Amino acid sequence: MDFLKKGLSKVKETMSQVDLLAKLTEATLNDSSFASISLLNEISSRTDNREDCDLIVRHCAKILTQKPKLWKKIQKGLSLIEHIIKTGSQDFIDKMKEERDKIKNLEDFSFEEDGIYRGNTSK
Repeated sequence: MDFLKKGLSKVKETMSQVDLLAKLTEATLNDSSFASISLLNEISSRTDNREDCDLIVRHCAKILTQKPKLWKKIQKGLSLIEHIIKTGSQDFIDKMKEERDKIKNLEDFSFEEDGIYRGNTSK
């Protein structure tokens, strides 16, 4: 009986993480729409759970290393990080500090799209 309970618990946890990943993907789509505050708040509230927080940090770190042509995705990732820093757990902040080099690399970000510079316009 314990085996079934553990198995059911594992399935429930996996489904929860799949749901979180879908929300993260929605919040950081490479399009012109903005993620809703309710979606950002929902993601931020999940940083209280250690496994969820780890998944969120990994997703955010991956977003920060996208190719420049995906600048909308990068911008949304930075907005998500900012929102979670303001409303999420201290654990998220501590883990994102380990990813600060990825953020620092975006300091001189520049990308030209249809003759318009995105990011650092001093170049």
